[in-house]
Amino acid sequence: MALQGLLGRLFGKNEKFKEMQEDVRFQKIVTERQKNANERELEKFQEEERQKIIKERLNHFRKMRQKESQETTVLHSDFNVLHNPHPILRQKNLFSIKNHQGGKNLFFK
Repeated sequence: MALQGLLGRLFGKNEKFKEMQEDVRFQKIVTERQKNANERELEKFQEEERQKIIKERLNHFRKMRQKESQETTVLHSDFNVLHNPHPILRQKNLFSIKNHQGGKNLFFK
């Protein structure tokens, strides 16, 4: 019983929402038809300008965020790969041909 009541309320709200959307759509169509072509064109240009301004502001905020993230990353300018304290970089290369005895095939006998 409770489940049926809940489903009935959910579907009822969904139907009301669809009806409201349809009413809004019809109202928009009526207002568009009442305007003349020049007014519609003017509104189109105003909307394009508004979208352009929004895009510019969004790009500005993205650049600011990117700049902040670059400033927070730690880059060591005095770090040198060749002067690494790890001994693995100073070991002899075991697989070089110079170090291999006889200079023959390294992996096969």
